[in-house]
Amino acid sequence: MNQLKNILVAVDFTDGARSALQQAVRLARRNRARLHVLHVLDELDLADAASAMRQPEGVFEQLALTGAQTALKKLMRKVRTSRDTRAEVIKGNGIDLILKNLDAKSADLLVMGVNGGTGGGAGVLSTRSLRKVDGKVLLIEPTHSRQFKRIVAGIDFSETAKEVVAQARHMAERDRAELHFVHVFFAPWRRFGFSAPSLQRSLDYARDHRKQKLARLREFVGNAGSRREQFHVIDADGAGEGLVRFARKQNADLIVLGRHGRTELGYLLMGSTV
Repeated sequence: MNQLKNILVAVDFTDGARSALQQAVRLARRNRARLHVLHVLDELDLADAASAMRQPEGVFEQLALTGAQTALKKLMRKVRTSRDTRAEVIKGNGIDLILKNLDAKSADLLVMGVNGGTGGGAGVLSTRSLRKVDGKVLLIEPTHSRQFKRIVAGIDFSETAKEVVAQARHMAERDRAELHFVHVFFAPWRRFGFSAPSLQRSLDYARDHRKQKLARLREFVGNAGSRREQFHVIDADGAGEGLVRFARKQNADLIVLGRHGRTELGYLLMGSTV
């Protein structure tokens, strides 16, 4: 990521949230950025819990607030946040408060944890944030608390993709990670049910098209002179499917993509900054 000044990390005390806080601390130190930690007590959950436990809402709300503040301080001590880290527990609607705090704190990056594991992926709040936040978002699985080793950057040749290149290179350089630039395409002849005169001609079409795409990818990204950078073109039914399949095959721990690609990838990401 390019130089960050303010980072907001939303935590909910899960393993994913702890890893998210660890990554946020790491990024804040490297960028000399101010770190803001936020925990939201959802007002509907508070009301349901108070009713289930047969307690007055006001009494239960105060108990929940005190408990969350204590848990947040404990989490921050474990992760060893800096003394100037700002932490806050607020009651309200999760996504609304996250958006308001991003704006109020002029945050350059939102960091959140995801559940991870088989069939896990992002929760409702993480998914909503991914779709609604205009700025950069980093979703972290529980196993990704340390520096990244393999980064996949999805390139679609749009204006947004230029920022993807810059951010992916910045992160790869900082972590000395492998960087894979990937363009996913849907072979144009498949749209029309076209059949080549022979199997060999079909293979020739595919080979030539891939060469053209690869050349365009290299030209678009440019040569940074790094041996850790690799270029790939993939034929798949969808960009999300192709990127995630490739990332899993490479055992990547970070996917970087532009805002244009967020909706399609959704919560399949193993860790993403957009």
